[in-house]
Amino acid sequence: MTASSHTPRFRAITQRIMRVCGIALLGALLLHGSVSPAAAAQGAPQVTDRMRTGAMESSYVKQPGTSVKWGRATALVNASADDIEAIIHDYARYKTFLPNFEASKVLSKRGSSALLYVQVSVMHGASKIWAELKARPEKNTGATRVVNIKMLKGNVKHFGARWEITPVGAKQSVVTFQLIVDPDLPVPSGIVSAENQKSARKTIRALRKLMVSKGLATPIK
Repeated sequence: MTASSHTPRFRAITQRIMRVCGIALLGALLLHGSVSPAAAAQGAPQVTDRMRTGAMESSYVKQPGTSVKWGRATALVNASADDIEAIIHDYARYKTFLPNFEASKVLSKRGSSALLYVQVSVMHGASKIWAELKARPEKNTGATRVVNIKMLKGNVKHFGARWEITPVGAKQSVVTFQLIVDPDLPVPSGIVSAENQKSARKTIRALRKLMVSKGLATPIK
């Protein structure tokens, strides 16, 4: 190592390269689904230029024990975090706006936590699944409000969802929906994973549409 390598200019260049490499590595991990569902949610969401035009950012997240991946979609919603959270906590109405939901019934509820029964059509109607789910908000998640939905029992191998809401203004929020359904059918896992991601994107669109129809949000132009 030469003496010039100890100069402030050299150290600044080195640190910049390390930061860029770290960001690139994180992006690759997210795109290839090499992080856990919890790790994917860490850190404040970045509002990209694409998101400001209404576009979504999407990725896959690995699930231990199966080759089927979570589908994850993130988008900007022109609504307050409080209004979005109220819609998400209204679990009984999931059947009225979530794609492919045919039934959603609250079996018990305490605060914002609930035990649900749902029926969902998957794989373009090729299979119908049912499950009892536990919906529970996470605590100590900083500015981001998180609701985890986990299967207690059902006729599928895996079924779970996760909402993340982060306010970026009084009337604007970043919303992420993450979904995994593994119906344990003789279908390539890549196709099932792609359906999970497609459903996650559809769910964000459905949420936006519902918020606008209720006068709680404005369309993103």
